[in-house]
Amino acid sequence: MTITAKYPASLATMTDYTDTGVGREKSNDKDPRHLTKNIIGPEYSQLCGELIATQKHVGTTLSEPTSYGDDCLDSHQETLEWMAMRSDRAGFCEHWLQDAYSTRWLQDIGAVGAFAHVGGAGGDCGVVNITCAAGVATGYDQTYDHFRQRYTYMRVRWQIDVLLGGGADTMEIGLIRTGGGFVKFHVTAPSVPNPWTVEIDDSVNPPDSQAMGTLPDPGTWHVHEILTTVSGAHFWIDRGTAQEEHIYLSGAIPENNYCHPAVYVTQAAGGAVQSFDMMACRDTRPL
Repeated sequence: MTITAKYPASLATMTDYTDTGVGREKSNDKDPRHLTKNIIGPEYSQLCGELIATQKHVGTTLSEPTSYGDDCLDSHQETLEWMAMRSDRAGFCEHWLQDAYSTRWLQDIGAVGAFAHVGGAGGDCGVVNITCAAGVATGYDQTYDHFRQRYTYMRVRWQIDVLLGGGADTMEIGLIRTGGGFVKFHVTAPSVPNPWTVEIDDSVNPPDSQAMGTLPDPGTWHVHEILTTVSGAHFWIDRGTAQEEHIYLSGAIPENNYCHPAVYVTQAAGGAVQSFDMMACRDTRPL
């Protein structure tokens, strides 16, 4: 009997005898209580199989939300630790489903948002649209810094109808402290076009940044995600899809201070329309 072919190679098998594996060497002995002795082959294989199946199903080896193609994608641990709303952790999730643009958690800046609809095969879906003001940062944010830069998960589903004009025009999505550090996606003069860049600034050391392969494109919905830790930050665009891109930055660590989630677009000429379908933020500190 073998279980190797049934389970992903990335998970421990009955032939893995390392400290983290479930493999066991067997030998004959009179003590029936010893796990590595007096166990027949079929029983041993069944035990290993159940342990591996449990590990895969629960996702006990996860340390971050899994990326596309990973064996533990959509596992219980991913849902409970990063996605679910818990009473002992601060957080919000705004889907703009109601017929209004203002929310309990977010403020529109630079211009006034307006409730809108996006059509589709299954019917219309509520979103909020906000038109960029000329030369002014426009989008959604929070007035006060509430979340922690080292212990936060942020997710935004967003699009812009046209690329910007160039020059000093910018787009920013991330966790920002007013007058301080940040963890964010950003792109400058996107009409060139330049790719999205991810960056961590701890307000003290030189920022750590890396250019992504993904270019901003007009009129297309994308999901941006950030997960910060005590050692760096994970950045995803369209996680769980074939076009997923993921970067982990660890050259600088997020500032040990407060922050707020924000999406800013600054366009010299104004007129570009941003659409928000969803914006969420979660505190991931172990309490």
